[in-house]
Amino acid sequence: MNQNAMRRPFLPALLIMLALILAIIPVVVLAEDTDPAGQTLRWKGDQKVFVEVAGHERTAVNLEGLEAVMWTDPTDGASKPAVPVETVVRAAAGSTRGLESAKFNLLATDGYDLLRKKIWGDARKLPGGADLSRGRFIAYQEEGFRYTDIKIVWDKGLGFTGSYNARMMNGGTIRTVESLLFEHHETIFVGFAGAKARTPVDLYGLALAQRGGKAAVRLHHIVLEAGLEGFNPKNRKYAFDFANAGSGSDRKTLRTEAGGAISSLPAWADPKDLRDLQRGWLVLHGKGDLRLDWSAETGYSEPCNLTHMSGGAIEVLDITMSPQ
Repeated sequence: MNQNAMRRPFLPALLIMLALILAIIPVVVLAEDTDPAGQTLRWKGDQKVFVEVAGHERTAVNLEGLEAVMWTDPTDGASKPAVPVETVVRAAAGSTRGLESAKFNLLATDGYDLLRKKIWGDARKLPGGADLSRGRFIAYQEEGFRYTDIKIVWDKGLGFTGSYNARMMNGGTIRTVESLLFEHHETIFVGFAGAKARTPVDLYGLALAQRGGKAAVRLHHIVLEAGLEGFNPKNRKYAFDFANAGSGSDRKTLRTEAGGAISSLPAWADPKDLRDLQRGWLVLHGKGDLRLDWSAETGYSEPCNLTHMSGGAIEVLDITMSPQ
């Protein structure tokens, strides 16, 4: 018998089997990602996120089975399943009531830290409790990896930059941060060296820090608040001098107290010798009594903690082209 004739019944059967498989696949995907029957859509996947809400223990929230929504990706117009950030926080805290004014930091498994690495420690700029319903977890393929991770995307109407879209959040953390504000009207003047005018900065309403139990404001927050035209710490190098508002023998500058060299002044950020604005504060010791304070790791001696800083000045020196 002709061997080709023997194979003919097998080929149609194989084609029928393949057609059945292809017909089933879209149904499986549809059942995972959409809800044609009008039932509640649930997330499919073993990803988890840790949630740390004040007053509650650190909780691991598994996304599997959480209520999801369909979200349209503006980059490609595709509809994708998503879990609102609010849903994840509610799963950990039981409710989001009372969290409307709270601020939330995002920490990813690759070291991403929204508060410390993207917005210079200014907790006022973190997403608030009222924003959580407008942020969503979606699945994506991390470049260079075979597995699927999750990231957070936010509604454009919130005005968040792309740096808020935390990637690699499978195993990451959502953490509440106290967003207390400095509640005293104290003024510091900020300007570039040689400029005729300096910008007054009222510290009232800036993010509150604590030093020795006293209210304080971080130095780099003051400089950012001044909004100096042309100030660009990402692409230029700066040194910062400080002048108090004392008179006579009480009038001092940091540069003089630190030895007189520009190299003795703090930079914007300097991971080598740790002498930078991120490690300095203005501390309130009483009304009209602001004092400069540096962390021990900067190596600044006590005289560099200038007093009489209420009404004092921060001078910004552009040293981008200076020899290093």
